[in-house]
Amino acid sequence: MKRLSLLAVAAAIALAGCNAGGATTSQSSLLSSASRPTAGSSLKPFSMPRYTGSMAQEIQSHTRADSAGNRQKKDSLGGLPTFGIDISLLDAPIFGAGAQVNLAVIGVQAVSNGTPYDIASYTSPVLINVLALQRAALPLGQSTLPAMHYDAIRMIVDPAQSNIVFNGNSLPMSFGFFESSSHAFTASGAPVANIDFPLSIDGTTGNQSFLIDFNAFESVAISGSGAQIGQTKAAAQETTAAVISGNVVNSSGSAVSGATVIAHNPDGSVAGSTQTANDGTFQIHALTAGTYSISVHNSYVTQAGTNVQASGVSNQNASQTLPASNIPAGYQLNVGTITN
Repeated sequence: MKRLSLLAVAAAIALAGCNAGGATTSQSSLLSSASRPTAGSSLKPFSMPRYTGSMAQEIQSHTRADSAGNRQKKDSLGGLPTFGIDISLLDAPIFGAGAQVNLAVIGVQAVSNGTPYDIASYTSPVLINVLALQRAALPLGQSTLPAMHYDAIRMIVDPAQSNIVFNGNSLPMSFGFFESSSHAFTASGAPVANIDFPLSIDGTTGNQSFLIDFNAFESVAISGSGAQIGQTKAAAQETTAAVISGNVVNSSGSAVSGATVIAHNPDGSVAGSTQTANDGTFQIHALTAGTYSISVHNSYVTQAGTNVQASGVSNQNASQTLPASNIPAGYQLNVGTITN
């Protein structure tokens, strides 16, 4: 089955179709290997800006008061101490002129051993275009919860009212998961999609704020007349979050757009990913403070099985090595200009 790249095609970036088998592709890689920032990079304090547009106003106008069910759960815990929690949503900064990934969000919860506690619920689903959240985080809600351990933040979505705008057409969404090696999609069939962002939250340490990253780049595949939505996501406590940014150019100094940039943990696993924008810039957020290496790919197969090709590259097989870097909590590492 051919899958089209929603975002890159919308931005007129040439992509090759990828079958569900996830064929191996050639890659141009930029791998970090040392223990200090590369020349031309910089570290500076960073605070994620807040989105204040129409979607924020919609959330404010549709947010319910604390639900009776939530109050009953709190009462059953016998006066356990409480803490304040607030959640904001963003997405990996990717491009796609005119494209929209609209999630009809019903509410957001904290989950403790399978029991959900409402952080915010809305009187009617709020349509959130996650592609508008590339440089600013949208506040989803805040609440006071029992001060105990939570293992996930859950965003609740109504699939029937969600859609993707692609090439001027509105396409329905089907939620489920992609198999890791074949990229075969299995639909959940549930009337409500629970999107869980794994986190270890200790409510006994005081008030906390969290950023959750939906990562539409890795999660979305266009197939036939609809869109398949997996669940590739990241989350971090805002006070300990870190950001990686930079700029990718070709040998003549022109921007490389559509290149895939991946932040790797020390064990090689993927911590976050994004694409370079039309001007070659990129930003990976909702990372936990720590040490990361970076890889840049001119050809890449997403977890949803979409084959993404960069545009403007001077050498499809070029490779380069940069030092790995440790990013403190609350800082942004700008790795500077990468010649790809």
